[in-house]
Amino acid sequence: MKNVLYKGARFVKSLPKTLYFNFHYFPFKVALKLPVFVDYKVRFMKLEGDIKLNYAPRRFEVKIGGSDTVLVDKKYNRTIWKSEGTVIFHGPFKLAHSTVISVERSAVLEFGENGLINAGTKIICTKRISIGKAASIAWLCTFIDSDFHDIVDENNITVNPDEEIIIGDYVWIGHDCTVKKGVHIASWTILASNSLAIKDITEEKQTWGGNPARWIRTGYWRPSLMKSDGYNFSYR
Repeated sequence: MKNVLYKGARFVKSLPKTLYFNFHYFPFKVALKLPVFVDYKVRFMKLEGDIKLNYAPRRFEVKIGGSDTVLVDKKYNRTIWKSEGTVIFHGPFKLAHSTVISVERSAVLEFGENGLINAGTKIICTKRISIGKAASIAWLCTFIDSDFHDIVDENNITVNPDEEIIIGDYVWIGHDCTVKKGVHIASWTILASNSLAIKDITEEKQTWGGNPARWIRTGYWRPSLMKSDGYNFSYR
């Protein structure tokens, strides 16, 4: 009973931000469906740019903040939303508590359907970051497609431009991983915890790990989270 009351109270407290977010970003008829649920502890730093829903949205299918994870201290940590660019959702998606989303002007951040990004993960997008269908990203990961400080040669040409990050479908990234700019990760990849990905993973169903990440083995992958893909069993 206590848990039900807690969830009910949190839902009521989240309604003002949820309503504001939806009616700020979407046309009236779409906003009425309330496709995005925003937890009351989410901090809005910038609500600019656009959000595109490339599917037929239903109520609360995209969740920003919330969850009862014990991985972060909710009293002192909260989700940050700062966007001046374009954010695209291709289906239901969940951004857990204390995630950080920063999208610069003219940048594009893209989320595939039925994905999950867990607590404490940071996505800093200055050009383009794309996360594929049913991707599962653990806590405290970092994705940055820029160095933020230009380095130039003798001809004043920038030698370290921003480069897009592309994460394939059904990728599983363990906790405390960093994916650097310019990295493309093939579908069904497993990236082990505490890894630093600095180069492309081009073949599917491979396991990589380490700092920097190296190939470990081929032929292993995590089952899909999507029952519609033929998996009807539960797993951790």
